[in-house]
Amino acid sequence: MPSVATGRTNSGDCRYRRRRHRLLPGIRLRRQYRVGRSPAPAGERPAPSANLQKIHTPKVKTIAELVDFLKVDIRQTVKAVVVEGDEDEAVLMLLRGDHELNEVKAEKIAGIKSPLTFASPAAIKDAFGANPGSLGPVGFKGRIIADRTVAKMADMVVGANEDDHHLTGVNFGRDCPEPEVLDIRNVLEGDASPDGKGTLAIQRGIEVGHVFYLGTKYSAAMNATFRMKTASPNRLKWAATALACRVFWVPLSNRTMTTKALSGRMHWHRLPWSSARWAMTARPR
Repeated sequence: MPSVATGRTNSGDCRYRRRRHRLLPGIRLRRQYRVGRSPAPAGERPAPSANLQKIHTPKVKTIAELVDFLKVDIRQTVKAVVVEGDEDEAVLMLLRGDHELNEVKAEKIAGIKSPLTFASPAAIKDAFGANPGSLGPVGFKGRIIADRTVAKMADMVVGANEDDHHLTGVNFGRDCPEPEVLDIRNVLEGDASPDGKGTLAIQRGIEVGHVFYLGTKYSAAMNATFRMKTASPNRLKWAATALACRVFWVPLSNRTMTTKALSGRMHWHRLPWSSARWAMTARPR
């Protein structure tokens, strides 16, 4: 089962939006979905306290290797992610070393190609003059987008845009232009809640519903209909399709998966009769 950030705070509040979907007359499905906002870091950016310095970092390509080589705090490092803009130009996205890019947030940014496309090694080499693993904002002439956490950092450790070299003591405004500041990262357990009343927790969850609007595509091909005393034949076919594809599917699939998940068994097993919504009898026409 997937892990989700609940957004529940210590005070018991939940940051959810609610959306109602009408299925059939008299039937409603209410869906809740998380507001995937990462918290804005508090306080102002510290003043620079270190000079810009280039360091030879042979064969250092990842954040983990950089932290081990320089013996620095990972929270002082910045990782570079290069994606394509609407006109295929390279766009540099900056995240703190221990954070990960949220691709859904990144794809929604104006001017970013959709679906999100990561730049090729050839395009990166052409735009930065270096290969992945040594990239950074200093000297880059293109668009730079920094996560809100990065925007509050000072004396950063970044790639030097020269293979096997990194820069320490990097500061926005002094060593490179101020970037666009946006929320582009995944939330982490322990992050402050958006309402400021607690911290976020990552918990396992059960998916409670899929709604497919299939129309008559499959029911018409299979001639799948049913009869009721109070409905006309034309109405029946439409109602059967709607019930089979939009309502009946939900309790069957979800009750089955929920029963398996709660019982701890992922293999086939006999389900209790109480998990069935309707009793049905099928016979040939």
